[in-house]
Amino acid sequence: MAKSIAAAAALLALLAVAAVARPVCHNITGTCTEHGFVCVGGEVVTHAQRCDGVEDCSDGTDELMCEHEDHRPLFERATEEREAMQQASCVNCNCAATAYSITTTSQWWRYALVAPTDVHLMSTRNGQPCRFDCVSKIYVGFYRKNRICRGWLCCARQRKCETCLTASPCPATNSDDCHCWGTGCSGPAPVPV
Repeated sequence: MAKSIAAAAALLALLAVAAVARPVCHNITGTCTEHGFVCVGGEVVTHAQRCDGVEDCSDGTDELMCEHEDHRPLFERATEEREAMQQASCVNCNCAATAYSITTTSQWWRYALVAPTDVHLMSTRNGQPCRFDCVSKIYVGFYRKNRICRGWLCCARQRKCETCLTASPCPATNSDDCHCWGTGCSGPAPVPV
């Protein structure tokens, strides 16, 4: 009996060590997969490399929004919570570092849909975001803190609705038509899962 209790205790201790040793992927961007963290450029780095203080992705996205302790993806959060987190991350974060076209097939698609807009670059529609149901490609800019333009990426913003759908209910005839505006898009866009 004592041997079986000791064996069970040893097994539990081994499982506890294995659970601690297994890296957890900081998934606020929603781009962690079972194989690792998917960088916006398509590279995959290990879970342990996500938020480790070193830019392992060539685009630096493995260090984006690491200051948040709650690792749930932004697109799973209530609009108010998501916007508050993004606002906090984007304060004084205006030094353009890189930009990518993100399509519906990208791991980053759901993040792109809920990203705040760059009101200076999306001025044709008063900074309105892309309509989630009428766009299939969004140009997203990634930014560092202004003045120094160094350090980790701190914000990602929609810059342009690149490819708009023209089938109903989308009124698009060009890229300006797939922004949220008028009666076609009232309130925050629900994010498809």
